[in-house]
Amino acid sequence: MGVKSEQEIQKAKEGSLNTLNALYQQIGNTAEGVVPLYDSIEDFFFQDIDYQKVKSFVPIWMIDAGRSPESSWDKGLYEQLRSVYNDPVSNRIIHWADVQAILAAFQDRVMAVRNYLEVIYKYLPAYCLYDDSEYENSTRVLDDTSDKVHTAINNVFVSLCSSFDLFTKVVYECSKYDASGFAKYKKMKSRDENILYKKGNYGFDELKADGMLYSEPFCIRTACSFRDEYIHNGAWDYRCAICYPLVAGGEPVEPFVVMPDLTDEGHLVTSGSRNKFYAKSTKINAFLPGFVKDVMGVLTKTVETLIDLLRKKIVAGNKDKATEVAVFQMLRNQIISKKVMMGDKYTDDELAKDVDFLLPRFPEMHPIITELCRGITLNIKNGNWLLSCGFTAGRPYRMPMFVLLLNESANLKSDHRLAYHLLKEAYLLTDNIYNRLKECPYPFNLSDYLTELENNLPNRNPAELESEEVVLYNSLPNRFKVYRGMCDDEKQTRQFGISWTLDKDYALNYVFYKKNEVKGTVGWRAEMEIDKSDIFAVWGVVGKKKEIVINPKKCKDVVFIKVIK
Repeated sequence: MGVKSEQEIQKAKEGSLNTLNALYQQIGNTAEGVVPLYDSIEDFFFQDIDYQKVKSFVPIWMIDAGRSPESSWDKGLYEQLRSVYNDPVSNRIIHWADVQAILAAFQDRVMAVRNYLEVIYKYLPAYCLYDDSEYENSTRVLDDTSDKVHTAINNVFVSLCSSFDLFTKVVYECSKYDASGFAKYKKMKSRDENILYKKGNYGFDELKADGMLYSEPFCIRTACSFRDEYIHNGAWDYRCAICYPLVAGGEPVEPFVVMPDLTDEGHLVTSGSRNKFYAKSTKINAFLPGFVKDVMGVLTKTVETLIDLLRKKIVAGNKDKATEVAVFQMLRNQIISKKVMMGDKYTDDELAKDVDFLLPRFPEMHPIITELCRGITLNIKNGNWLLSCGFTAGRPYRMPMFVLLLNESANLKSDHRLAYHLLKEAYLLTDNIYNRLKECPYPFNLSDYLTELENNLPNRNPAELESEEVVLYNSLPNRFKVYRGMCDDEKQTRQFGISWTLDKDYALNYVFYKKNEVKGTVGWRAEMEIDKSDIFAVWGVVGKKKEIVINPKKCKDVVFIKVIK
């Protein structure tokens, strides 16, 4: 038939270039099309909580450690942290990070196909203008170029099949996902059960429909056939050569690589142990563009179907409470892990910094404070620090914090002198004490505790008082009258507060005291006479009015004067 014209050759080159550019774009689109799948899986995995609100509390090690060179954590540190974060929410997040890693690897393998194709088509054309009958001669060459081309060809199939395996692992994790199954950390099911791609798996019938990955169309079976042969039996051309043919007149034309024959199902044609027959003389450099295009179409369709499938499986519901619990758990882990990792370097200063952050939210955060304070040895300095945490926002919770320290520290229950001073600090710095004590996680009766301190500190007055308090205490007669402003609820329950005053007019300030959240328009000024020996203490901030502290059990013959708001 003769040599092709320049116009025919140019047209073939331009067509080849357009085909390859379109193919590279399609490969990029297939990889990019995975992005919405991240969101679909995340929404499917965390449909009971708002993961976006939890995300900001997720430490970077949970994402990177053990799978990225950007993390410097070694195995021991990773496992130590994982033991601290061993709760259902954290274990789910670690699992999701593991699945994300596989999904990212899937995208990487898809994009790698383009890189290998670019190597192949740097040296070979994507077309062959001549039939075998037109070749008068051919030279098979083995050199660096042939090595690069064959390696790239083999890697196209390896990368494609690797992407099938990786995507199958993702599908398997979704199909076997159980949000209630993360009480303990577990390896991914796909890894534990050695899941790889095969026809018909896994879990979702929708992904087995015609044209999907798990229906195993011709292009997918072909990829697996060549990958299996290369991995398990070696390259299909044991010489790994490139053919350089000549046509009439000794004219050199497009080089090529011949691929083994395939059945209609995509298997290598086999006879006994032989499975590399080349009777069809198919040129793999001309075969690959259409073949890869078909594979990308299957992958794209399967990814899109999985995205839609997972979205349909998401059950809408109120996530607020579960999200709040999840945020708390992550915050708890963050703080406790800091303590664990710092070890002996976790000083009283570090403890105070953490409690300073937590105390203003004591009702929700007291379990974390409990873990931080459990077993610590208190003294006046660190005790006062802890009670003073949170600045103004922490003020309502000084007394609950004292009770927590009483129950969790190593020494406060037995060191009554220290407890006396810390109780005084907490009491003077807390508003609405009795309501706040209701938010305390421990049973605590202030009257009973004052009795315990009275019994163990018989000489507390005036030994433990400050100078201004001593002056007032010494000036008191053996019997005197005290006053207390109180709301109607306090009067009715007769669960009196411990703070009284010598000034009956001053007592009126506390009948409807705003910080005590008093309800109603009726209040009372209570008054009674008491022996000096029966008062618990005289307490007060320097330069301020002093309170006469009286154990409610000592309150007798109380007289009430009604006060209308």
